[in-house]
Amino acid sequence: MVFGLLLACRPATPDSAEPSVVELAGALSPTDPHAAVFTLSAGGPVDLRCATAAGDDVHALLGRAAPGPLVVRGLLGDTSYACVATRGDARSGTIELQTPPLPEAFPVAEVAVAGDAADVGFRLVNLARLLAPENAGGNYFSDEFLAILDAEGRPRWHFAGEGGGDIDATWLGEDRLLFGGFGADASTAPTVLTLDGEVLLSAPDALSSDWQVPSSWHHDAGLAADGASLWVLAQEAIPTEDDPDTTWEGFVIQELALDTGAVLWSWSSMDDGVAAGALEPGTRYDTGPYHANAVWDVEEAGREKVYVSLRNLNQVLRIDVATREVDLRVGHGGDLALLGIDGAPAEDTEWFFGQHDVKRIGDRLVVYDNGLGRTAVGGAPYSRAMVLLLDEAAGTARIETAWRGPLDWTSPAWGGLDRRADGALDLAIGNFWWVDEDAPQRSALALLRPDAAGGADLSWRIDFPDRETALYRSDSIDGCALFDLVDACPEPRDR
Repeated sequence: MVFGLLLACRPATPDSAEPSVVELAGALSPTDPHAAVFTLSAGGPVDLRCATAAGDDVHALLGRAAPGPLVVRGLLGDTSYACVATRGDARSGTIELQTPPLPEAFPVAEVAVAGDAADVGFRLVNLARLLAPENAGGNYFSDEFLAILDAEGRPRWHFAGEGGGDIDATWLGEDRLLFGGFGADASTAPTVLTLDGEVLLSAPDALSSDWQVPSSWHHDAGLAADGASLWVLAQEAIPTEDDPDTTWEGFVIQELALDTGAVLWSWSSMDDGVAAGALEPGTRYDTGPYHANAVWDVEEAGREKVYVSLRNLNQVLRIDVATREVDLRVGHGGDLALLGIDGAPAEDTEWFFGQHDVKRIGDRLVVYDNGLGRTAVGGAPYSRAMVLLLDEAAGTARIETAWRGPLDWTSPAWGGLDRRADGALDLAIGNFWWVDEDAPQRSALALLRPDAAGGADLSWRIDFPDRETALYRSDSIDGCALFDLVDACPEPRDR
């Protein structure tokens, strides 16, 4: 996708009367409205700084070799910047740039709980407007964006036309991201995109079972643990035994090569699950028995395992890649007994229900607990961030963190939860306003610091006040490495 920009770019008179020793030329990027591209004269490494007139948004590229081009990313929309290059005591003339305004439909965020910019970092997130069903015309989403937001909810990068519905987005590093999934009336193939809008991969439509529905990418697309492949989900349509004219929805897990999209491994809910007795088939009365919505691979005891979240079963299954067997079920009615935060047996209502975005990290299972279906066992339909500590030898899953905080929200669909290396949790609340038009809850992003008592401190939160703003998941990004922002990286690095 190419952005056409006709914007001012003029060298200003140098502050010093001495002639410039560093020659600097630059203009806004034609492919990223939040970026500028510079070329510098030869003569050794230089420092390049761009800042607003108020000096409240400073980008510093230090020790960069000349000649360029050098790219400054993460500029705010509709903002004036002055950019100067220095080499020792020599400096260039000033390049002044005016970035374009954001699209009128771009969702506005508000800071509800302020956080330290360097601590919060940046979030890659999908955003869209969720339309009323009667007005949707077959597509429930409009004004779709993939975006990278800062701690104040301001976009530092955005890509229009993708992002609605169950579109997962993952940061791959350098200037690449992965997205793909289901957007209400159409699926989006797993796609690797650069920040300049170049598509490096759009996964081919390779069928792995006789039941797989073409172009039925579903909910999740994530990077494998080895960094060389992708894990994705697709749908199956399988005739029911009691009514061959009715099909039930199964799923296919696929591992795809990151460079070509070729299928490296696959697992069919029908051929590998039902046929082996690991799953029950659907019926004419239950045409959606599983609703797979997340897949995650890990290496455990030298063996590769794949975890898949089945929302409608309220369970997470583990599959051994080599044997193809389901060897663990976590959730209500599964293989592990649930323990409370205090280590005592917990009620069934304390399990996760209708879960999204599940990850196995070490001995922990990180779960966005939507709460859909909790009422079936006598509980309330609330949502929460949840971390379980698994002890397979003891046959238990102990609740380590269960946070609802002051929000007390309910999201029957969407939402995500990630765990950082230091134990902090990145929470993405997906608001589904159809459920209750008058509910005060809204889509939000938050940073939680779990405590020893099983709760967490809310150290940052931004809200989207427009009830129609929808988001699915988010991914935390190192903004220091990406945008060279002084506030996000108090000690800029020479690179």
